Amino acid sequence: MPLKKTLPIFEADLGALISAGALLLLICFLRVKDLVLPGALSLVLGFGGAGFCLYKRRPDIFLSCVIAYVPFSKILRGEEELSQFTILFNAALVAAAGLLYVLTRSSGEEPGEPESFSLKPQARTLVMALLVFLAFQLVSILHHLPYGPDYLRQAFVHWVGGWGTPALLFLILCFAVRDTRDFKTLAMAAAAGAFAAALLGLHEYFDIGNVGDFDRGRVLSIAQEPNMSASFFCFAVFLFAAFILQHWRKPAYWAWLIPIGIALRVITVTYSRGAYLALAAGCAAVAFFRSRILFLVMAGAAIFVLLNPSLLPETVRSRFQMTFEHHGAADVTLDRSSEDRIHVWRGALRVIQAYPWEGAGYDLFETRVIPFWAGTVRFNGHNLFLMVTAELGVPALLVFLFLLSRFLGAGMRALSSPDPFARTVALGFVSGAVAFVAANMFSASFAWQEVSVYFWLGAGLVTRLQGDSAPAAIPQKNTGPKSASEFLKEER
Repeated sequence: MPLKKTLPIFEADLGALISAGALLLLICFLRVKDLVLPGALSLVLGFGGAGFCLYKRRPDIFLSCVIAYVPFSKILRGEEELSQFTILFNAALVAAAGLLYVLTRSSGEEPGEPESFSLKPQARTLVMALLVFLAFQLVSILHHLPYGPDYLRQAFVHWVGGWGTPALLFLILCFAVRDTRDFKTLAMAAAAGAFAAALLGLHEYFDIGNVGDFDRGRVLSIAQEPNMSASFFCFAVFLFAAFILQHWRKPAYWAWLIPIGIALRVITVTYSRGAYLALAAGCAAVAFFRSRILFLVMAGAAIFVLLNPSLLPETVRSRFQMTFEHHGAADVTLDRSSEDRIHVWRGALRVIQAYPWEGAGYDLFETRVIPFWAGTVRFNGHNLFLMVTAELGVPALLVFLFLLSRFLGAGMRALSSPDPFARTVALGFVSGAVAFVAANMFSASFAWQEVSVYFWLGAGLVTRLQGDSAPAAIPQKNTGPKSASEFLKEER
């Protein structure tokens, strides 16, 4: 059934979006006022909301609110790093969202839905690859039990926070999205959450002001770490851009320039060189997948800018110039940050040579790399792929690369969907995924759930498009709450 040609918000579930929007307004209010959300109140709101949605048989409202909340879970608790409570609380929220769908749909009170659901072989292969990769991590944790109970507890909690919870969200999305309304509601909830994060990042930038110092002037944003937050926005900005590129003939869609501009400004003031390069990779990808002519035009523009670097924003240009320190006419060295990264990358390669098959142990990179590099302190690997290989071994890296390739393949197949909104989400995911993967060449933001959650959401949505009954082919429900466009049509 063809979809109505309206703005996507009018085809989504308005009740779920209003609920997620109200939660985002509360989050923004708390952050602007520098208020911290107590743990007890978090429990009451979270599980009270789950109980209410179960009573109303509206799991979509709860899932939309969880999607809106997770990126802000760290800053709402006033934490520099996710605490054990926040990690387990977020995992419980995601698990509760999945349980709500099971309880609601198993009761048989939703007659408009299919009775069974299965994934096509391509999507089943993707899910199996994900489960195999997670198994590599869990086996590695168990293999290093001699490190003691403290290691077991810390490694398991970090696994739940970094990989387990986002992967669970991905699996829930694969089976929870049953129609176009679900698909659009969750995608728009993620876009609203990313926009709220960008607004808070801009507020932080204005709050910091011109301090005249690079380190103190960096925006920390949702991850409380500039490089990681920049990775989040490198993915989100292409979700915004996809709406304009897919609907550039419709003036209303040009309003997406507002979140695009804000997100780009936040990326700029994180002063993350890796994010700048990742953003360039994402721009090349979005142009390539949208139009070959656009790609050629952008490639020509990029070459022109490289030949004339003065055209770059001053912030970006000066940040790249800081990479090199000039000590004389012919004496040029790398800055300390870049030099340390190169040294730790070499150390990571030595760890891989020492433990090529089984790896040095999950969550043990910073400890095991110390003897292999010039540094004497714990130092993050600043490269997800080297860290995965060093901790889990070469076979795990191959599985992870296969998983990423399947994600991109699912997104590329969705680019040919008959549904314009599905193509929009697919374009945003594929180009954002390229940028996010590029950012992980200089960080390990995949393992930070508040940063990677929308990547996994996008992956779940495009994977769902591979189902036997893809959302673009399922008619809208004839029962349950009406969308705004249906309500307006009836009123006419």
